[in-house]
Amino acid sequence: MTKILFFSIIIFCLFACKAQKIIKYENIKYEGFSYQATLNDSFVNKRLVFLKGTDSVFFNIKIPYDASVRNINDPGIFYNCTLRKDSLYSFELKKIPLSSISEEYNSYYKTNAKFKSKSKSKFIEVIKNTDYQYKGIYGMFVDINHELLMINKMVPAKDCIFQH
Repeated sequence: MTKILFFSIIIFCLFACKAQKIIKYENIKYEGFSYQATLNDSFVNKRLVFLKGTDSVFFNIKIPYDASVRNINDPGIFYNCTLRKDSLYSFELKKIPLSSISEEYNSYYKTNAKFKSKSKSKFIEVIKNTDYQYKGIYGMFVDINHELLMINKMVPAKDCIFQH
């Protein structure tokens, strides 16, 4: 009997912990975006503004910036999607550790974020400049309140360029 209870608790904890790592935003209204400086001269922060009723939700996407020619390389969110102002979107986001971003990618989070541990998604930003590189899928990763997340799903996924 105690074994059954023990395994039931273990299974419950596994499912409960996994559920906490997924964040859903349903029918949030896209209001627009702004570009902001980051703590690295080779990246800018694209701050996406959404409304959920009277509450604001901000998605931050760190994208490459080529200061030598003053060019922001902005492919869009998720799979290169262009969001439309005043449209409703739903997102499923997953909390991820830094190790979930491919080693091949040039990522702001690799150089300018210090994570509490290798398995955590919470981070603090640090100052560090790097050379400009455009190497990665930038719109898949966002941060909200200094928490690294990956977009699992976006509905509707119109005006997107899906890779085959």
